[in-house]
This record gives sequence, C-alpha cells and structure tokens, in this order.
Amino acid sequence: MKKESLGKMAVFLIPSLKLKQRDKKRKTIEDIIHNFLTKNFNSYTVDTGNIFGYWKENGKEEYDEHRRFTVAFLGKEKILVLEKFIAHIAYLIKEKCIYLTIGEDAWLIYSEKNKFNKPKPR
Repeated sequence: MKKESLGKMAVFLIPSLKLKQRDKKRKTIEDIIHNFLTKNFNSYTVDTGNIFGYWKENGKEEYDEHRRFTVAFLGKEKILVLEKFIAHIAYLIKEKCIYLTIGEDAWLIYSEKNKFNKPKPR
C-alpha cells in the first residue's frame, strides 16, 4: 500500500445561480474558479445538490443555494492565495463575503472592494 498526504483541506461555498454570471472579459464565474483551482491546486471537487445556507443579516433571515468547492494543499502559503482569490470572486459576484473553512477553522472572506466595509466619512 502507498499513501500520500494532500495536506489541509479548504472548502468554500458559492451561490449556485451566480456561477453563470460573466466578468468583464465574458468568462463565467464557474470558468474563472475552474481555471484558478486547476492552475494553483492541480485539482478540486465540486458538490452540487441540496446545499443550503441560512444566516441573519440586519435582523432578517437570508437564504441561498450553493455549490461546495473543495481543494487540498500543502504549505500555508496557499492559504493567502486562496483567500485573495475568494475575495476577488466575492467582488465579481457582488457578495459581501464568502464562507470558507480550512481544516477545523471557519472564516468569512470579505469582498476585495467591499462597499459594505468602507469606513464611513466623519
């Protein structure tokens, strides 16, 4: 038997309906994610089906259906690469943030140019 570690696992959720949106170069978000993950992580998996997310925002319950993307990697340097990419995807699809888990930790990755997080003028 041979066994090879793939390292840590990272999982992030993207709203299903937004995967068909296109960027300024007319590439779908789905294609952008595919190209990035295969280039930077060599492989990934995608779960589809009944993946629902619920959360409260401003006292109101929100809901969305998602696809779950999973990648594995060795070395901590890949974490920042993935986080920056997810922040960019959040910006492209106009999401305030995207849910990411790495190992046992869960994070909200905010849009790289998130209008919601800009300091208010004094």
